[in-house]
Amino acid sequence: MKIFFHALETLIPRMVVALIAWGIILILSHVTTLYFLELENPLWGWVLWSLIMSASVRPFMVSVPEITALVTINLVTGKLKSYETGLSFRYPWEQVKDGNYINLRLIPVDREEDYPAKDGPKMHAKWQVQFRVIDAVKYISVGREAIEEIVTAVGSSVLSAFMANHNAEGAKKEQKDLEKKLQENFKALKPEDTYGIEVPVVALADLDYEDIVQKVRSTQYVAAKLKKIAANLRSTDPKDKLKAKEALNDVMIIHGNVSKHINEVEGEGGNALAALLMAMSQGGGPRKENK
Repeated sequence: MKIFFHALETLIPRMVVALIAWGIILILSHVTTLYFLELENPLWGWVLWSLIMSASVRPFMVSVPEITALVTINLVTGKLKSYETGLSFRYPWEQVKDGNYINLRLIPVDREEDYPAKDGPKMHAKWQVQFRVIDAVKYISVGREAIEEIVTAVGSSVLSAFMANHNAEGAKKEQKDLEKKLQENFKALKPEDTYGIEVPVVALADLDYEDIVQKVRSTQYVAAKLKKIAANLRSTDPKDKLKAKEALNDVMIIHGNVSKHINEVEGEGGNALAALLMAMSQGGGPRKENK
């Protein structure tokens, strides 16, 4: 059976099969109206043929929307066939399933992941790959979920290896090089040959320290600025009566982010700065009342 249908598909195009079938239906319609229904007017044969044709077009033709491809399954040979946008003839034994309409637009894959740097801190990476289906048969044979997993694995392996060989600060400065490495690896993958897709866009949207490290760095920066302001307050005091502790307390109150009765800096010098860092890292709220 498979050999017969394979030979038929090789020798007779889809359109010819449809025309032959419709011609046979036309003859049978006239024979039916003339001999079985005894309607001598040939117009009745055309009417019957038109009614049958309205139901028989679908098995012989298929309509594919714009920027879409359709993959049909040959129920006899088991082969897959791709149809592009537009109206096309098909064999009646080629099955059409709603899930086999393939979107040919760009499909984005967004990922956010953390990777440990060589010196310890984790770096938070936001990256994106956009792919487009160029071979619907290969694509549907692999499946979208599997392709997205493969794409994610390739990107993650590049980012993980890069971060393992770079310190956090150095990696952040080399984001362009990292993005270039991502693009090179996806190009070397040759996805069009294996998965039926092309990858025109590979972008590293952002690479930054994880939240807890960002908070510590922000705290260190603000603390250094406050300490500098406190030093200026002491130097401008004519009698130089302000101690380090008092100056830091005054600056923190002026800053307006820490309540004095909770976060008052105790000690002087290094102890004062340590207390200041602890207070800020605890997230003191706006000052409501000083007691």
